[in-house]
Amino acid sequence: MGATEAFGKSLKTWKSWVLEKLDLDKTYVFLRNALQKWDMESGGLCDVETGPETDKRRMEPDAAHNRYIYERHRVQERWSSFSVPRGGTPVDAPQDCIHWCLPGVPDTWNEILYAKFLSMNYGNIEYAG
Repeated sequence: MGATEAFGKSLKTWKSWVLEKLDLDKTYVFLRNALQKWDMESGGLCDVETGPETDKRRMEPDAAHNRYIYERHRVQERWSSFSVPRGGTPVDAPQDCIHWCLPGVPDTWNEILYAKFLSMNYGNIEYAG
């Protein structure tokens, strides 16, 4: 099984678990994703992405809310290249094209989200950091 197929299978398994085990009226689910066109073997570049995905066939129904997932079809202004070693990235180096739905340093956003949940009186949240 190739990496792409394995990743797809893991996401489908995760989605099935979420839909089966979580009460989506009481639970927030956050997911970080990567640029769909990103490919490590071909050099993986994301700094030229300025527009949305235009292939409407790639839209998938979201069974949890009976709606379509439009996230991947909007302009992605928050693609970030996180593969810059000291001294800069070599011209031929692939970029780690991560898209954070919430822009910024992930640990910072984790802290902000945690504080927000606490301010909303989510008393059963335990911090595992």
